[in-house]
Amino acid sequence: WIRLNSDLKNFLTSIYFIDNENGWTVGYNFSASKNRNSIFPFVLKTTNSGTNWIKINLDNQIGSYKDIYFTNLNTGWICGDSGTIFKTTNSGYNWIRQNTSCIQGGLNPIMLYDIKFVNINTGYCSGSESVLLKTTNSGNNWLLINNNGYQGRSFYGLNFINESTGWVTSSEGLILKTTNGGNVFIS
Repeated sequence: WIRLNSDLKNFLTSIYFIDNENGWTVGYNFSASKNRNSIFPFVLKTTNSGTNWIKINLDNQIGSYKDIYFTNLNTGWICGDSGTIFKTTNSGYNWIRQNTSCIQGGLNPIMLYDIKFVNINTGYCSGSESVLLKTTNSGNNWLLINNNGYQGRSFYGLNFINESTGWVTSSEGLILKTTNGGNVFIS
């Protein structure tokens, strides 16, 4: 391993490279004060294999983001706090909030942990409170998909090899598989 310098002392939660030169990492700053603690997310972008990083703040956003994924040099998504997903179409310089249908505040907000796409249109996202999401229109809309009755679980990771076949992981060693795009998962 070679240590690369991001010039930051913040939390970095996920990293994704589309090729040998171009990559992104997502993270957050934690700010504690007497009256309020706040978490401010950001994206770092590199175009030279990680030698230098450009910090991109997510304007007016509070929270942490857990995963980042790109389908090409321009189009990518991040997911995290309160059921939020953001999309970029200009290599990460600007981000637009997506409609996930699971945005929730309060004491136990939905946390989205992992996001993957099998092509520019079809993607999947997993999260807390048994949330599994799917999009077939490049993230313009995200729909809750069947979790086979596994209520109250967090789905921490997922992977799809095509639009039909994928796996999700959870606590207690649970791995679920689907062969029909998430309509039914098999344990």
